[in-house]
Order: sequence, then C-alpha cells, then structure tokens
Amino acid sequence: MAPLQAILEKHRTHPPNILATLQAVQLEHGYVDPSNVPLIAQALGVTDSDVHGVLGFYHDLRTEPPGRHQIRFCLGDSCIAMKAEKSARRPPEESQVRARRDDQGREVHP
Repeated sequence: MAPLQAILEKHRTHPPNILATLQAVQLEHGYVDPSNVPLIAQALGVTDSDVHGVLGFYHDLRTEPPGRHQIRFCLGDSCIAMKAEKSARRPPEESQVRARRDDQGREVHP
C-alpha cells in the first residue's frame, strides 16, 4: 500500500483535481479517512471544505473501510423500467444481509 504522501505527490496538478486525488487515495487504501482531509487539502492547495465538498458529493467515495461484500443496485431510469427496485426492496432477512448505516447515519438495506 502506497503511503498517502506518495499518492498526493503523484496527483498534484494545476488546477488541482480533487476528485482524481480522492479516487486514487480510495483505490489504494479502500476509503478516504476523514482525518486525512487536511493533509490532502494542503497538498492540493485547496481548503478542507473543498475536499469535504467533493467527498460528500460523490456517493462512490467512502469515508470508512468497506465491508467484505458490497451490494450495489442501479436505480437509474432504465434499471427501474426493468423492475430493479424489487431486488433493492427485498427484506434483509430474506437476503441474509444485515442492514448498516451509511456516512450520513441513515440505515441502508440491501
């Protein structure tokens, strides 16, 4: 696993690309630790708020380690037209997967 500083050095650009940097950190470490936001912001020459804004906006960026298994559902128009939401609404006891809380503290069911 590459140290954070090495990733930040590699992703310094002008203008800074916060999203690409956060994606690289997550790719290497599995998630973006919120305690590293000040280091990332300083390395890119942006504010902590800028980094938190990008981190909070993109749902694919995680702020805690991922679970062993990840279940994702497409809820775009074409997927809904194909009744994908039926799978997403399946009761957790049927799927044998426990609910968890997301980054905003909301309960998430598979």
